[in-house]
Amino acid sequence: MGKRSQQHLTEFQGYNSAGEIAPSLVTDIANQTDASGGAITPLATAANFDAGNGTVLAYSASGLPAGLSINASTGQITGTPTTPGVSITNVFLKTTYGVARSNGFTWTIT
Repeated sequence: MGKRSQQHLTEFQGYNSAGEIAPSLVTDIANQTDASGGAITPLATAANFDAGNGTVLAYSASGLPAGLSINASTGQITGTPTTPGVSITNVFLKTTYGVARSNGFTWTIT
């Protein structure tokens, strides 16, 4: 197996080439449903991830419904959704040893 292939295999298993443990998703984030115009119950996402042996640098998200945001330090999603619809949302954890992504979960705003 070539060096590049071996490194890819190792990273896939949760370790990078230096033996550092990459972050990972521990539990899926459940699908969410909230009403437009009302503040959501804050969604804590940090517990869904394991930082491995890296230092947490930031949480981020893609596909959040309009009006919602994620706290980069805590991973908590808060806000008041403004537009009905369905969004496919992903949460990301960036550590000193890599990035972990959540499952794509749906966020329905009624």
